[in-house]
Amino acid sequence: MNAYYEIRWPFYYVSFSYDPDLIACLKDEIPRGYRKWVPESKVWQISGDYWGIAAGILTSFGYTLRDADTRRWQQETKAHTNDDTDALRILHLTEGAPPELIVAAYRVLAKIHHPDRGGGNDDMVRINLAYERLRAKTKSE
Repeated sequence: MNAYYEIRWPFYYVSFSYDPDLIACLKDEIPRGYRKWVPESKVWQISGDYWGIAAGILTSFGYTLRDADTRRWQQETKAHTNDDTDALRILHLTEGAPPELIVAAYRVLAKIHHPDRGGGNDDMVRINLAYERLRAKTKSE
């Protein structure tokens, strides 16, 4: 089963087949202000702060997380991380992101795109390079 997500920071939008147990678990684990059902799109809007929890719940229910716009993801990650702008784009961050947010974005993307979880090795390498570049930059400041 696939769960498709799209990132429009600071929110993640995820769609999956109707499963009352999964929905109940999401409602139990993610506070009301950080999750919302969007009926016109038939997707859940989840705050980026709680995306790691939501991703964990979805995978524990047997879902494989897939980017809703795979072509966009592939185009963005084909770019080499030769500057900070590319690194920020690969991690779906904006300029001036705090170190905590960089780590959170890396962890979420690493969970989703790790080769052991069905992701591509090239994607994981680009995510790692982007994270290392931004982490080194924040440590030097």
